[in-house]
Formats: sequence, structure tokens, C-alpha cells
Amino acid sequence: MTWIEWGVLAAGLAVGYGVVSMLMGERHARARRAPPDAAAAAPAPKAGDGERPD
Repeated sequence: MTWIEWGVLAAGLAVGYGVVSMLMGERHARARRAPPDAAAAAPAPKAGDGERPD
């Protein structure tokens, strides 16, 4: 591989790592903003909300 190819590969890896880091940071930030029992406090879905009644 030439120096140019190595440079392109390194740049691609750096960009990919940055994107993954950014997405993981958003995920952690969203988890910190939500209350710990947000899923338990959410109201149960009602019939007509896209859920089939049993």
C-alpha cells in the first residue's frame, strides 16, 4: 500500500471512531437525563394506541 492509501485508511478509521464515540456519548447523556425508573413510571398502553387488546 502507498502512503496515500495508508493516510486514507487512517482518516477513515479516525472518522469512524469519532462517529461511534459521538453516538455512545449521546446514548449515555440520554440515559443520564432520564429518571432511573422512567420505564416503570410510563403509563401502560391503552387499546387504540396501536396495541391490540387481548
